[in-house]
Amino acid sequence: MLINKALRGEEILISRHGKQVARIQQVNHKRPRLPDQTALRKSIKISGASLSKTVIRNRLKERS
Repeated sequence: MLINKALRGEEILISRHGKQVARIQQVNHKRPRLPDQTALRKSIKISGASLSKTVIRNRLKERS
């Protein structure tokens, strides 16, 4: 059975009139890991008022 061959790691090519139209292969379930962002996060310095406080202050100004 073609699916069993694919599960064993074999790639199955299906052709029509000599041209490849499909490929059956095992699915790779491993997702690549993203690089560690700890150093980047530590290097970012945030200054000024918090965004939420700034938004609230600006909304109050608009209403008055």
